[in-house]
Amino acid sequence: MEKSANQDHGPHAAVPYERGQRRSRPLGVTLLTPGVLTLAVLNLLRMIDGIRLWRFFSEILTVSPLYLVITGLLWSVTGIVLAYGLWRGSRWAPGLMRWAAAAYVLYYWIDRFLFWSPAVRGSANWPFALIVSAAALLFVFLLFSRARVKDFFGELHDH
Repeated sequence: MEKSANQDHGPHAAVPYERGQRRSRPLGVTLLTPGVLTLAVLNLLRMIDGIRLWRFFSEILTVSPLYLVITGLLWSVTGIVLAYGLWRGSRWAPGLMRWAAAAYVLYYWIDRFLFWSPAVRGSANWPFALIVSAAALLFVFLLFSRARVKDFFGELHDH
């Protein structure tokens, strides 16, 4: 007996949505979006402080305050665009989120080892930071591998 193309294949089977039909946002995406927005705001503050406290940072940092301004701008814009795409269920958001998560963790660790003072860089919190980094990456990659999340972003219906 052949199965119909419209036949349900279990409780988590994806149901194609018509264009314009409202899809419910998965809980993981709902929780991830404010986290992304929070990082965007923190990086926006980094950029603003880099400009506002330029003279102070010039005296105490081993790198130009321009680094703070540029990285703050880059990550704040990326985060705002990502939060918008995640909230709206944009097709491009999962791919960008995976890349941004991996790039942000890499950026964090490079920044930590190259530009933080030796006392802070070698502080006892590095195991915690490593665990949080790994957990964040694991969360993002597992979240976007779920069928319901793929369906929300339209990835199950791309052929």
